[in-house]
Amino acid sequence: MKNKLAGLLWSWLLLLVLSVGANAQDQPPTPAPVPAQPATPAAPATATPAAPAVKIALDGQWKGELPVPGGSLPVVITVTDLAGGGYFAVLDVPAQRISHAILNVEQRADTLLFSSEELGCRFTSLRSADGKQLVGLWKLQTYQTPLTLAFSAKSGPSKNFKFPPPYRVEEVSFSNPQDNIRLSGTLSVPPGEGPFPGVVLLSDMGPQDRDATQGEFKMFGALADFLARHGIAVLRLDDRGVGQSGGEFTTATTADLVRDAQISLNYLRTKPLIDFGKLGLIGHGEGAT
Repeated sequence: MKNKLAGLLWSWLLLLVLSVGANAQDQPPTPAPVPAQPATPAAPATATPAAPAVKIALDGQWKGELPVPGGSLPVVITVTDLAGGGYFAVLDVPAQRISHAILNVEQRADTLLFSSEELGCRFTSLRSADGKQLVGLWKLQTYQTPLTLAFSAKSGPSKNFKFPPPYRVEEVSFSNPQDNIRLSGTLSVPPGEGPFPGVVLLSDMGPQDRDATQGEFKMFGALADFLARHGIAVLRLDDRGVGQSGGEFTTATTADLVRDAQISLNYLRTKPLIDFGKLGLIGHGEGAT
């Protein structure tokens, strides 16, 4: 009897377990909670960039009179508008022997700035409404004065025009006190602070100008250009009695020409950009003997 009751009890428990399991399978699974998506931030508002300033056309020559104490100096700024943007400009002040000095040109909105660090000058200007004038302020170190430049079209290009060389060129003159004459020539100095080694060029026999010109070939001019581009300062002179040098060549002796060479070396020793411990002579023909 006990065994029958125990069997019935286990059968009832088994049916109960199976019934609960079946009900559990019939219930749909509880979905996993979906994580909240972060809110998409709004795109920041972007400011519309300001339109770039329209390039001011300057191509041509701008001429005027620069007021200076006691008078004025004619000045000319020649500007070429470059196709890729920007400008190329040079300054001429004939009375000061400034020829084709390169200027930096910068446009800031409607303002035009011309400057040369080498010359220490700056011209801040505005172009007139009719485009025929540049009106502004010229500054040279501590001196400043109003300046107006008037436009004129560029003349046709000269077949002899050359861009300024990448080194300093100075017209020089100094005295030979023993013979009471002055010697004149050209000093070419490499760019940079220096000091630089220096040489004097001595010409062949016969009266020679500073470039040792033979027909269209300027031997000393070409040699000075090469040396200055390679870090050597060069002094080349008109022979005595030639060009801008005083004296008389036809009566000059070899000793006179040697003295001119010695005085030329001494002149180089006075120049701060020349290394007086590294000086030499380069001669051609008679100048090399």
